[in-house]
Amino acid sequence: MGIDADQFVRKLKAHRSPVELKKYHRYFKFDEDQPGDGDKFMGVRMGQVFALAKEFIEMPPGEIEKLLESPVHEVRVGAVSIMDWQARSKKTPAGRRKALFDLYLRRHDRINMGAALCRRQRPPETVRLFG
Repeated sequence: MGIDADQFVRKLKAHRSPVELKKYHRYFKFDEDQPGDGDKFMGVRMGQVFALAKEFIEMPPGEIEKLLESPVHEVRVGAVSIMDWQARSKKTPAGRRKALFDLYLRRHDRINMGAALCRRQRPPETVRLFG
């Protein structure tokens, strides 16, 4: 069985925490006029999301797109983090980088977590998506 979106979500759910969920509800605005309206949260720390994403570095773009379709914030952050890990890997061929770049542009409407990604020790190197 290959690496797929369902596996990622199952593993992510194992890291849920009611304490972290409360933190998200304090941090994110849930008013109708706010950009995060409609987001759902599991209560998984971003560090755990990033670590799990690294384990799924081989996930195909089609499966990553399934993660981007999720209404759950941490799942979508995981999708973008997987894309980031792949883009930074020297083993990633140019064709895959192009597919990641195209996916990013096509599904940019599902990506709203820039602040979460900026908390990483090393900033995402999305420039590498260009080849």
